[in-house]
Order: sequence, then C-alpha cells, then structure tokens
Amino acid sequence: MHTPETAEAVELVLHELAQAIPSLTDPASEHTMHALARILQLEQISQDWTLTTLEAADSFTWAAAQLNKQRRYPEAERLWWRALAIQERLLGPGTPGVVATMHELALVKARLGNYGEAEHLLHSIIAARTRNLGPLHAETILSLYDLGSVYVQQGNARAAEASYQKALQLCERAQQLESPLAVAIQADLLALFMAQEQWEQAQPLLERVSAFHERVLGPEHPETLKYLQLQAAVSSAREQWVQAQRLFQRVSQGYERAFGPQHLETARALHQLAMVSMARESWAEAEPHLRRALAIYEQARGQTHPDYLECLEQLFTLAVQQGQSEQAETLAEQIQQLREAQVARMDASEAESAVSLNGLAGIYVGQGRSVEAEQLLLRAMDLSRRAPTPDASALATHLSTLALIYARQGRLDEAQGLLWRALATLEEYLGPEHPDLQAVRAGYQELIASLKR
Repeated sequence: MHTPETAEAVELVLHELAQAIPSLTDPASEHTMHALARILQLEQISQDWTLTTLEAADSFTWAAAQLNKQRRYPEAERLWWRALAIQERLLGPGTPGVVATMHELALVKARLGNYGEAEHLLHSIIAARTRNLGPLHAETILSLYDLGSVYVQQGNARAAEASYQKALQLCERAQQLESPLAVAIQADLLALFMAQEQWEQAQPLLERVSAFHERVLGPEHPETLKYLQLQAAVSSAREQWVQAQRLFQRVSQGYERAFGPQHLETARALHQLAMVSMARESWAEAEPHLRRALAIYEQARGQTHPDYLECLEQLFTLAVQQGQSEQAETLAEQIQQLREAQVARMDASEAESAVSLNGLAGIYVGQGRSVEAEQLLLRAMDLSRRAPTPDASALATHLSTLALIYARQGRLDEAQGLLWRALATLEEYLGPEHPDLQAVRAGYQELIASLKR
C-alpha cells in the first residue's frame, strides 16, 4: 500500500518535470531522454492512484508526444489516457484542453488500428469543438479531416469523401481555401478520387490544386510539376488527348530543367507523353520520346527493370504499326531474351514475376510455341494468386491469354470457360457497376461468341 506522502512526492517530481519541459527542445538530447524515462517510471508507480495536479497531466501529455515520435504507440496511448482522466476531473469534460488530449488519443488509436474507438472519439471532438469554437474554426475542421483519414484507413471511401468534402466546404466558408490545412484536405480528397478512378471529380480539384502550387511555389517547382503530371494523367484517362499532351510536354520540359535530362522523373514524363501520342496513333511523334525514356531507364535501372521492358515493348508496337518489320523482329528478339533472363532469375516479387511470365508467354504465342506459353501462364496464375495483394486484373489477363491458346488448339469449351472466369474475376474485383466494366464485359462476350461460331 502506497502512503499519501509517496503520492505527494510523485506529484512533486512531476511538477518539477513539467516546469523543465519547455527547455527540452532536442528530442535526442540526454536531458530529454532522462526526463522521458523518469515520467514513464512515475506513471508506472502511480497507476493505481488518483493524481490531482494539472502538472502531472502536462508531464504525461509531453511524454506521450515524445513516444509518438518514436512510434511507441501502445505506451503513448496509456499516457494520453492518464492525462485525459486528470484533465477531465480538474477542468471538466469538453473543455479545450480535454478535447485537445482526446484528439491526440484518437490519432494514436487510429495508428494502432483501433478505428472504431478513434471514430467515436473524433465524433465527440467535432461536436465539442463546434460548440466551443464554432464550425469554421481551424481545429474543428482539422477534426473533420482526421475523421476522413480514419475512414480511409478503414476502407470506407464514401464516408471519407463526405468528411473531406464537409471540411473543405467549411474552409471555403471561412475563406481559408489556401491555408495549409485546406491544401492537405484537397490533396487527400484528390488521392481518394484517383484511387477510385473518379476522373470527373478529380479533374476540377486537380486544376485548383495545380493552380495553387503554381501561384505559391512557381511554375517549375517539383511539387507543381507533380500535380500537373497528375492532371495530365487524368486528362489522358478521360481521353482528352490534346490537353494531356500539352501538360505532359510542359512537365517533361520542367523536370528536365529542374533535375536534368537523365533523371528518372524526366524519363517517366517522356514515357507518358509518348503514350498519349500512341493513343492518338501519332506513331512517328511517339518514337523519339520513347527512345529518350528507354535510354534513361537503361542507365538508371538496367535492361531487366519493368519500366525498360515496357518501353521496349511499346517501341516494338511502334515498329509494327509503321511497317518496320526488320526493326520489329530485332526488338522482339531482344524482348524475348530479356523476358527469359528475368523469368530464369525470378528475383522479383510474385506480381512482377507474373507479369514477366505473361509477357514471355505472349511472345511464345506469337511464335506458335503454345505448349511453352501454356506452362508459363499456369505459373503466372499461381504467382498472381500467391502475391501478398492478389492482382485480379493480372489474373484475368493470364486467363484471357490462356483462353486464346486453347482456342488455337481447338479446345473451345475450355477457352470459353477461361474467358468466363476472367470476366467473373474482374467483376468481383471492380464491382458489377464499375464504369469500365461494361466495355470489358462486351469485349469478353464478343470473344466468347466468336468461339461458339
């Protein structure tokens, strides 16, 4: 049994530590580490006691913040709880200091994966801050933003979007659309739209974010170029080729000036620019961009990297489209050798290895080597299923390619079955109402009908 004198002694030491905290500015200093260790020790000693001073709560919140920086989240959570209990008793529930501690506790619970508890706390925090500070206060909006982030972590995109949109509307009403918080909300809302391929919603938001970065940071700042590149990608996804081409040209030139002509960011922008030209069937226009990107990829990544191989395969497509049969044959041989080397090595991830197997299988199909192609595709499907995050789109591609092999062999029933499996895989992955699925479904059904004929 601890005596009252011992409890008083603990509170006295916590009071002294709270007085010293403002001077502990270096988290790695010996004094800071000693203070943190001492507070943790005192918190353990006093676990069964009711502490009665705000200085004890201040010491616990400071220590919890230090533990957060060190990613020691379970210990941080315990100290936030201890601080919250003291503050609620001395200050009263819903007061600003109490709500601030609740907010930190909610964030650490989210980091620990306790999303339901984090969500419950954030709803209480939003209500308290709306009541105490008003709906347009930055702290109220921050709480809404953090609630959206918790929904994202849970995979609840609809609820996340609603929270982000409400937070953004409040920023607009507060005339704070260019505040750091508003920019962060727009960036996360944009990431949400991009992840769901909601291009129509993403585009106007991207234009606004790009314009903001251009105005604040300058037209060729890397952050500005990053958002312009995303804007170009969305324009490309919406088949707005003229705008996409203009933006990718600007981005590639900007990266070249910012980072140099041999930088990977320059290569990626040139590659994307070439893809737009190919989509417009401007084959001659695409070729120099692809060749420049290929040279940078080779120097920076080597010939077996997926970026290099993808670029090489697109050069092969260009050669075929332009009727350059000799060049196409040379490229095909080079691609085959690289794919075979990649498959033989198999030092990539399951997903990357499956892509390599599928690429080599496609080459073998073109050469009439159906038996070898079939074996490669069966291996690719196995790898796709065993990947930490199974790639349904890749699996559907493997199934479709294998179906074409079976069709050539006259195994029509098996080919039809594989095509139906590929379609079912995509429907399960994308959802039956996904906007891209209608065109894919029509293509698959046409293939199946052609096999029946």
